Amino acid sequence: MKKVAVYLGSCPGNSKEYGDVAYRLGRKLAEMNAVMIYGGSNVGTMKSLADGALGGGGLVYGVFPKGFKGHSERNFSTDELIRQDVTHLVMAKDMADRKKRMSELCTCCVILPGGWGTMDELFGHMVQRTTGVHSKPVFILDFNGFYDPLKAQFEKMVQEGFIPGGEAALPVFCDTIEDLVSKIAALPE
Repeated sequence: MKKVAVYLGSCPGNSKEYGDVAYRLGRKLAEMNAVMIYGGSNVGTMKSLADGALGGGGLVYGVFPKGFKGHSERNFSTDELIRQDVTHLVMAKDMADRKKRMSELCTCCVILPGGWGTMDELFGHMVQRTTGVHSKPVFILDFNGFYDPLKAQFEKMVQEGFIPGGEAALPVFCDTIEDLVSKIAALPE
């Protein structure tokens, strides 16, 4: 069974489309009987992703850091932030432990549009992959060109000799959910 860690926003973004694409991915992962692993939150596009997966009867693992309150400008209680109806809830000791546990649980990782946390998780996976800690595939859903500037930056880093070229050094960019899901489906069990 494939175990897919999905990293995305705790904010909804400025367009309803971000929530829609997260919901659709959650539903597709449920349809392919993949275990979906995510940050365990009940806000932003993370909520939409879990809604899609749980609504499709999927297995959802939430990994949430103890005592986390969210962004400083929003004042949620921890109970408001945590998704209680996930299949399995893991309480991590902090954000670093959350990243570690999600990485250990998954067979591949998917990046959707998000903010600082999403970037931290992406770069963490890429550093681990490049340094041989793991060889798990990293996919980026470049929804509506959201990650085009990042893709160009990665290409520049290769061009200038700061990261090696080749498949292992870079994440795989996908333009559509269908392309992303077909790549995940093609991975060995």
